[in-house]
Amino acid sequence: MNESFDVNKRIEEIMEQNNWTQYALSKTSGISQSTIASWNRRKSMPTLPMILKVCDAFGMTPDEFFGISADPEKMSREIILLQRIFRQLTDKEKTFVIDTMEYIEHWLWDNR
Repeated sequence: MNESFDVNKRIEEIMEQNNWTQYALSKTSGISQSTIASWNRRKSMPTLPMILKVCDAFGMTPDEFFGISADPEKMSREIILLQRIFRQLTDKEKTFVIDTMEYIEHWLWDNR
């Protein structure tokens, strides 16, 4: 993934590839149609939990969404460990981990 990756554009591309409307994505993902419309108008950006819902709706992994190789030979030991642990978590635990990581990310940006 490069630094100029456009999440909103990627969602639009996948919707187009699957001949999905905003309504179809909304019904399948549980994300409100108005939220999806605001992404398409570039009024807002999806959060990581929303991106994960989009991935689930399309039956794809986050790696596939972002175009990251899922080849274990190309992944670091740490990423493989994180994936293995994350898969074992409940939805509630996954949400907690994601929220914590987003907090850390914001803290890092504010303190560098």
